[in-house]
Amino acid sequence: MSPSSARARPLKGEASKVYKLFKSGDDGNFKVAMSLIDTVLDGLEVLLDDLHVTDDGQIKSGKRFEGNDKNQHHLNALLMALVAASPSEQAQDLREQTKVIKITTAAIPALSAFPNLEEATLYIGVESVVENLEAFGSTPKLKSLSLYGQAVPFNSGKKSAQLKSLKGLDAPNLISLTATGVKLLDINGVEGCSKLLDLNLQRNQELASIDPVSKIAPSLVSVNLAGSSAIESLKSLQKATHLEFLSISFLEKIADLSAIKNCTKLEYLDFSQCKSLESIADLSMATFSDKRPGNNMRVYGANELYLANLKALKSLAPLPPIAPHLTTVKTFGLDALTSLEGLEKSQHLEKLVLSKSAIQDLSAIAQLPNLKEIECDQCDGIKDASALGELTQLEKVTFTKCQSLETMPSHWKSAVKIMNLSGCPALKPLEGLPPGIDKKKIEISDRKLLPREKPVQALKSDMRSVWKLLSSRDVANVRMGLSLSEALSTEIDDLIADVSVKNGELNRGKRFDGTGPAQPYLDIALFGLMAAAAKGSKLAKLRQEIQTLTVSLTTESPDLKGFDNIETLTLLMVEDTTPDLSNFGPLPALKALKIDGGGWNSSGRLLSLNGLDAPLLQELHLDGAGVVEVKALSKSPLLKTVDLSENEKLSSLEGISASAATLESLNLQKCETLESIEPVGDLTHLKELYLSNCASLKSIEALGNIKSLTKLTLESCRALSSLKGIEDLALHMPKSYGGAVLSLSGCSSLTTLENFPKKPISVDSLDLSYMTALKSLEHLPHLSAVKSLSAYSSGFEDISEIRNLPNLESVSFSNCNTLKNVECLGEHAKLKKVTLSSTAVEKLPQQWQAPLEDLDMSQSSSVTDLGQLPASLKQLNIKGCEALKTLKGIEGCTALAKLNAYQCDQLTSLEGLQHSTQLEELYISMQVTDHAALINLKNTKLHIAIPSNISIFPEEWLASINQLQDSELYLHRISHLFGMSAEKSKFDYNQLSLLQNAKSL
Repeated sequence: MSPSSARARPLKGEASKVYKLFKSGDDGNFKVAMSLIDTVLDGLEVLLDDLHVTDDGQIKSGKRFEGNDKNQHHLNALLMALVAASPSEQAQDLREQTKVIKITTAAIPALSAFPNLEEATLYIGVESVVENLEAFGSTPKLKSLSLYGQAVPFNSGKKSAQLKSLKGLDAPNLISLTATGVKLLDINGVEGCSKLLDLNLQRNQELASIDPVSKIAPSLVSVNLAGSSAIESLKSLQKATHLEFLSISFLEKIADLSAIKNCTKLEYLDFSQCKSLESIADLSMATFSDKRPGNNMRVYGANELYLANLKALKSLAPLPPIAPHLTTVKTFGLDALTSLEGLEKSQHLEKLVLSKSAIQDLSAIAQLPNLKEIECDQCDGIKDASALGELTQLEKVTFTKCQSLETMPSHWKSAVKIMNLSGCPALKPLEGLPPGIDKKKIEISDRKLLPREKPVQALKSDMRSVWKLLSSRDVANVRMGLSLSEALSTEIDDLIADVSVKNGELNRGKRFDGTGPAQPYLDIALFGLMAAAAKGSKLAKLRQEIQTLTVSLTTESPDLKGFDNIETLTLLMVEDTTPDLSNFGPLPALKALKIDGGGWNSSGRLLSLNGLDAPLLQELHLDGAGVVEVKALSKSPLLKTVDLSENEKLSSLEGISASAATLESLNLQKCETLESIEPVGDLTHLKELYLSNCASLKSIEALGNIKSLTKLTLESCRALSSLKGIEDLALHMPKSYGGAVLSLSGCSSLTTLENFPKKPISVDSLDLSYMTALKSLEHLPHLSAVKSLSAYSSGFEDISEIRNLPNLESVSFSNCNTLKNVECLGEHAKLKKVTLSSTAVEKLPQQWQAPLEDLDMSQSSSVTDLGQLPASLKQLNIKGCEALKTLKGIEGCTALAKLNAYQCDQLTSLEGLQHSTQLEELYISMQVTDHAALINLKNTKLHIAIPSNISIFPEEWLASINQLQDSELYLHRISHLFGMSAEKSKFDYNQLSLLQNAKSL
């Protein structure tokens, strides 16, 4: 409920004075004011009128708590202290309703006062020094905690905040912990977070030890230690067997990776900037990646593996094959690495960049068949680069400031387009050049090292003056030069003496072939001369011979009038914004037009296609060009393929309807401001339409007119409110690693599946993840071909309509935290795998018709009833099911091979497991004191978690465990507190002698 609109009660007396101290922004006044809160608490309670809790459980404040850069963290500290300390009913309601706290504060608040708190984000105020988190108190429901320092104003001379220790952290159900850049000295306190999955300790440069992590390592999935350069050892991660992501970049004291050799599930590891790292020999990764894939987002460097400042690393030979999405390897400052041996295992690599490295041997490069680019800068150990001659796909070769480089290939198998050999003083004369390369594009310190060629004919004086204008990097000067050249028709022949056309492609000659920044102006000059050339002249004839052309754009487009036979035109984006193509003139033969160089790494933009007159145009590829409208396409009625993806400001598709009878493929992915696709409804022959990440798109109703559409993508259309328009489409989704997937993932505004396609032809998997507004599967049609359904982090409350997927084999509702009733799953006949982790499910079906093999209920803290589990079940995960008291319902699971019951705080007996004679692995906590069900199970590995607060075996537990004959025990020392004290204790290892019948330990 929001604060009343009535006038707020005024502060009076001493309370008013204390409030003014908080508002002064003075640190000294703040400390005094904090000490006085209890004495004027009654008077301060009128400030509660300014507070309310939003529908999502976040506490919000009114005017009297609104401050500025100097006092906001003081006022927030008052807010938290007041709400926590006040005994009033008003404060009690605020505390009970609060689930989320996000504030900047000068003092650590008493979070224990908020009984339902699940998420806390604190920015510690500038110049604040906090000893620990003891003020937090116990936070049993807290799942996410983020701690940051408030940003320090530029040039303020102030110091950033410091949090010295995590001591006092009492959050047994914490899943995510972030404490970045807060100058931590130790992380004592984290050992009590036994359910922790994600740990982020970036940029704590004085943190030398992460020893407390050893007690929670088995639960960790993601650990980020980047920039915490004082950390001396990773031994605390030895038991992190579920770890998938680890960043240790800038950890300058780590010498090897032996501590993580048991992390067999590791998928992503970043160890760049580890200056002391000598060996990577202990990696247990199937493929290597230093970053998670960017979820289809074009992020800078998303395709790069960057190995930087690994000063001591001696070999890449142990490096696993690099993940397929990483196509570029960059190295910098590898002072001890002399060979690239190891990279040959990654034959998909396309680009290699070596900077300031000790590389000497390039022979491994010859085994990279897909390499397109190699750049070597200041690699003084390289003498021989002849291995490049064996590659067939090379397009760009760069060796700059390589002091010892002597030899380049004498024969090339690649048609290299760009070559730079600058600053290589030891380079010998080149015996051969790549076929077809223009020597003008070769940058080299001594051009005498290149084969000699016939010099260009000198220009006469008048033409020299005109040439100065034509070759300037100023459009107005170039236009003036073109105007003056009309009076020098005979001298023009000298200027264009080496301009030619071969096989339909233009050779600009020496004068008109320039560097990147100069090329757009030279193009305006050359094509201007050609466009104005009189019929029958050399330039006019060349103009007619050109069929394939690349044009560089600047603030104007060049003249292409009279270029009547161009069939393929490429627009090269450089640095400038080109408003339109108004200078082009008619292009009667043009069939294909594409952009080269646009997108995320280019500042060049083409805003409009106005001026494009291409009646035979069939293919248009303008991905990432920057266009805002495409009206000019009304003059191109024969288009078949159009790619307008990643044009973030494209707001209209007007003009595209002209190709209604021919257009078959249209890509509009990541056109983030496009709200309407109404003109697409006219494209009656359209077969493929890509709309993923069209974040502003609200309606697809226009698609109802297109009966030919078979491929459609809609992921992350966040504003889409209805599926009307696609209900009758016969979608034929392409096969991928996840099958033929029909995905609505990320369509977070969809509240219903009404108008879902009724008869998709080739769809065997549905993805309904991240659909937070979708509460049920109502209107889901009968889809007999679908075998897999994923619905991660969606808003489902009712899934009864899942019966319309009769052949479903795998289903996941992981993290659907409003889902309670799953009785309908028991009615499915073919389910093999069910994931219900982190849901609100309270009980499972009383019977299963399906041959279910794998059931994951982990972290579903509300489940109390397992129902009646099927005999076919092989794996059951109930880890973190805190309310579960018995295994009733497991009696019939005769095929069960693995059961994880860690962190089931109320489970004390294993009654029912005696029938699971094929049980191979069992994970339980020490709360289980009745092991009788295991007496006759001879081949079971028993994993038992021992809480860190226990120093001796409990008598009841010991008596029960000693009933087991020839048992194979694995005892894990963890820090799961089970509601008990966080006081640390040392385990008495003499206790192990009391285990009487253990076959192995």
